[in-house]
Amino acid sequence: MSPERPSESATRTRSQIASDIDLAIVGSGGAAFSAAIAARRADLRVVMIERGTVGGTCVNVGCIPSKALLAAAESRHRADGSRFPGVRTHGGPVDFAALIAGKDAIVETLRRQKYADIAARQGIEIVGRGQRAFPRRAGT
Repeated sequence: MSPERPSESATRTRSQIASDIDLAIVGSGGAAFSAAIAARRADLRVVMIERGTVGGTCVNVGCIPSKALLAAAESRHRADGSRFPGVRTHGGPVDFAALIAGKDAIVETLRRQKYADIAARQGIEIVGRGQRAFPRRAGT
């Protein structure tokens, strides 16, 4: 996440900072990125507000890590199965620390490549909770 520049926030009012933004998106998952990229293509200034880790559920705790662990489990299961008569196989013990480290590396790589790097290239600012103030405007 990119914090506000101290010199900028020290010299500008909240309404001046907020007026630099055309669209504020809550969250940073796939749908949020789709909206942010579409807005940037329309030349809108976008900020994403993320309270946790950039990337949303799928890359961080859902699809990606679970599929990585399921693929590892399937590999281990197949290694223990004797598919052909006369051929014995053995999967051996599982090094859970290495398995989890590998899963974490996959998640970190995808988070960086598919979320953080894209945000930077697209000019999408990502801030954490409480890092930006958006004053209420009349009629909103």
